[in-house]
Amino acid sequence: MFFSRSNLERLLRGKKTQTRRLSGRYQVGRTYGVRTWIYEKSLARIRITGKRQETLGEISEEDARREGYKDAEEFKRAWSELHRKMGWQPGLLVWVYDFELVEAPAGEKLP
Repeated sequence: MFFSRSNLERLLRGKKTQTRRLSGRYQVGRTYGVRTWIYEKSLARIRITGKRQETLGEISEEDARREGYKDAEEFKRAWSELHRKMGWQPGLLVWVYDFELVEAPAGEKLP
């Protein structure tokens, strides 16, 4: 599963335990390697603990914090920056994944 460098840092610090994706391909209970680009080896592993669909605009303040941001407004700005071509579309149906960090890079401690 790909994450931006800043979101990877949030994940490794235990601040990010949720992610929104356009694809529903990830399965609850499975573990996935975490990378920032395609040719990179996995930097960590996460286990998907929950999965649901909702519109992008339905994000709660609590979920924004689980995404690693201080509030929904900060999450909205980050989403718009990461998805420049599509921007913020409140009605866009996305997959919401809850996850836990199960393997960190050597020398990193699990939160």
